[in-house]
Amino acid sequence: MMKKFILTLALLFNGMAKSEDKVLNPLSGHLVSDCVIYNLSGEILRFFKGGQLCQFFQDGSYVISIKADLFKKTKSNRVLFKLANIYPHHQINLNNQNNLLVMGSDTYLTQKNEQIRIDVLYIISQEGNILKRFSFQGAIDILLKNRTITEGKFDKIPEFSSFTENKLELLHVNSFYQIPKQKQLNKNPYFKENNYVVNSNNSPFLFILNESLDKIIQFIPKDRPPFPNIHDVHPTPEGNFIVYNNFDPKDYIPHSKIEIYDSNLEKKIFSYSRSKPTLFFSKIAGGSQFFSDGSFLFSEKVNDIPFINYVSKNSEIIKSTRLTWRRLSRGIQQVKVHDLSLFLKNNIPL
Repeated sequence: MMKKFILTLALLFNGMAKSEDKVLNPLSGHLVSDCVIYNLSGEILRFFKGGQLCQFFQDGSYVISIKADLFKKTKSNRVLFKLANIYPHHQINLNNQNNLLVMGSDTYLTQKNEQIRIDVLYIISQEGNILKRFSFQGAIDILLKNRTITEGKFDKIPEFSSFTENKLELLHVNSFYQIPKQKQLNKNPYFKENNYVVNSNNSPFLFILNESLDKIIQFIPKDRPPFPNIHDVHPTPEGNFIVYNNFDPKDYIPHSKIEIYDSNLEKKIFSYSRSKPTLFFSKIAGGSQFFSDGSFLFSEKVNDIPFINYVSKNSEIIKSTRLTWRRLSRGIQQVKVHDLSLFLKNNIPL
């Protein structure tokens, strides 16, 4: 019973419980980045050509994004569904009901007749039905009111981005998670099970959306945000946020941090960084994953080489793994550990 409890806690702590995972142990599972599966030594076990984002399932089936489109395929690679022109980016996660959480893109025409990219959030069933769709275009007024965006100011999109055909964008949403079951009542009434958490790395606020995914119900924090550039912000059962803090321009020497904050981003509970043997500084991307014993995993680039680090609760590096995949030279958006033994057994390689 205790073993089962620890396993369940580990799944929840990851913020994206997956029914196909049996264990979440960085030293005995598989590393997943984009559509590539590695062992813990960084050797490629399976990759899916043309795929940019993937979710893998126990029966050998998988969800894959290829350019603008989203597919689900059987273990023998037969297409079960195709959703065109979704433009998925950054992550594909699962919610508490095992539906897909997808960040997509749409085109918005401004009053100046400029075409800009705008983020769209999707909840998609395993059968390919779009259950919910939230476009940030419909939230422009509230974003302006809360100083989340500035009218007439748009960010230039990097040339290598594949999730849009536009050159400018309004926001740059990079994580989309559902809040898991909470261990206790949270002091933040909006931080509750089944609501959603979204962040954008060119907006200093976090957004909480309601369970129906049709309304932004809270901007966090209320006052001046504590960081300007963040990735992979996910909620925990303990009522906190795990944050990949890329950098703060105010730092004398800019560096990255893995941090845990309370549900209002008012209290810092934990912070990890590193100055030796190399400075931890991931400027444009990153992801992390915590485990029930307090250890954690995070990605970074060192001299343009991607690494995954497994760190003890005492902030000592236990294992560092170099990944060899050419797309990762641009930055590692998200790397997680899963037990994909059954997927690898059941899936038939192309």
